[in-house]
Amino acid sequence: MKVIRKTWYQKIWYLFCFLAMTLIMIGTFPGTVSAKDAEDRNAVNAIQTNSAFTGSPLHTLKKASDDSEVKLAEHETDILQSDSHVLSLKNTTEDMDISFKSSDTSILSVKKKGDSSCVYTGEAYGTAEIIVTVRTSPIIFFWSNESTYRTKISVTPHATSIKCVKQKIVLTEGKKATLDLTIRPGNSGEVPVFSSKDPKVATINAKGKIFAKSAGSTYVTATIDNGKTTQCRVIVKKK
Repeated sequence: MKVIRKTWYQKIWYLFCFLAMTLIMIGTFPGTVSAKDAEDRNAVNAIQTNSAFTGSPLHTLKKASDDSEVKLAEHETDILQSDSHVLSLKNTTEDMDISFKSSDTSILSVKKKGDSSCVYTGEAYGTAEIIVTVRTSPIIFFWSNESTYRTKISVTPHATSIKCVKQKIVLTEGKKATLDLTIRPGNSGEVPVFSSKDPKVATINAKGKIFAKSAGSTYVTATIDNGKTTQCRVIVKKK
């Protein structure tokens, strides 16, 4: 009986091994894959993994977190004496305590406006900083988070006089030139308002750049805050 039982088990074992080897060779044995199938599956998994990351909530939240940082909004950094402007903070929350101050009140005065903005005014010629301090509610009663932001403001005087360096400019159609001006006092940062009498002949942008449009003659004008103006004749010739 022992010999018969041993022979029977051996036959079953040999048959199992034969079937297993056959299935492995043809790549259909459960839990096994051929080399080609493995390569294809790895490629698909790589694509799925990459797609899952870029489209996952964590990826979106990271971008949102970057966009939600407290920042200074765009503001004027070159202002004229006695002129006032507003500085605001972006992405603030109700639990933030925000304060504003000037590094030199004799040059620049700063007054808080609302919870997250201030009004700053040029008092005298020079440069000063607006210092913004943002404190969040303490996590522990003796500790709170604090951040400081600074922006440099230059204060210059209003212009009292203005004059074109050239009284006439000749251009060919399609060309451009800059209107050169003499502004007094020399340290004034005031930007004149520019205009063209005939925009069909030539135009001028907010920076004083003249663009020749079509043959003809016109005048461009620069005006400062006190009402004083200066003119320059622009002659445009055909190509």
